Amino acid sequence: MTTKDDIGERVSRLEGGYEHLATKADIANVKAELKADVAEVKTDLGQVKAQIDERIARIDERIARMENRLLIQFSGIAFAAVAAAVGFSQLLG
Repeated sequence: MTTKDDIGERVSRLEGGYEHLATKADIANVKAELKADVAEVKTDLGQVKAQIDERIARIDERIARMENRLLIQFSGIAFAAVAAAVGFSQLLG
């Protein structure tokens, strides 16, 4: 027959064996921490995306300025070549 002392010991032993298990409150805390971490990561990603977009815009602007300079230089070279051809034709003709 089981006595009250035996039951107390058995319950204590069982409770001691389950100390490492999470409670509903523990799980709720982990969920809340995960939600906060996910929100922080999303915020960080938003900031990184904004920085990348800003850098891309600056690069696009620099490329456009380079294209303009190249167009002006090419136009100058083409004009000089035409002028030289006209000059040579006048000289030879």
